[in-house]
Amino acid sequence: DGLFHTVEILDTAGSHHFPAMRELSIRSGRGFVLVFAVDSLQSFHEAVQLWHLIAKIRGKRVPIVLVGNKSDLIAKRQVSQDMAMKLAQESMHNCQYLETSAKYNVNVSELFSELLQQAYSMEQQQQTSSGGLLPGPGGSSSLL
Repeated sequence: DGLFHTVEILDTAGSHHFPAMRELSIRSGRGFVLVFAVDSLQSFHEAVQLWHLIAKIRGKRVPIVLVGNKSDLIAKRQVSQDMAMKLAQESMHNCQYLETSAKYNVNVSELFSELLQQAYSMEQQQQTSSGGLLPGPGGSSSLL
């Protein structure tokens, strides 16, 4: 959008040991990136469980991008792209799905651009419906 925004990114991996902290992060976050490894069905199920927790706490209309990481590990894949896309569209209310390779920096910037666009769009809708003003350039957002 040509504007600069300050974004705070909080990695909550491992926070399942501290459910109160995780819940606080979910309540205060403006957008969420749910990452699983395409070579781990268990991590996929954990991402789905986290989505259910976010939906329970925040409702189903919150900016979320589901991310299948390690897309470069084609031979070790346990979660198909179709499986993840179907879940994102049907069970996660048309959540955006992207595949990334952090190792090769594939789609990493794109996932944050997508999430920021979703968060900004939702904030505009909420501000318009409530008659409030939008934050100006340089505003701050928290993304988990």
